Amino acid sequence: MVEGLRKISKSYTLAITKVEESGEQKILGPGELYLDSIMKDLRELYLEVEAKIGPSLT
Repeated sequence: MVEGLRKISKSYTLAITKVEESGEQKILGPGELYLDSIMKDLRELYLEVEAKIGPSLT
């Protein structure tokens, strides 16, 4: 997962990826469409596990 987040950071320069102390990984971005694109790429290209989406921070 962490390697996938590193690749996302390189592909999507406006994305901010964080790994919390609890182990939770967060992706922050400028809009819903941008984040949808990130999640699509993350699921289809970079991950071999299922990613779950939590509530928005807005």
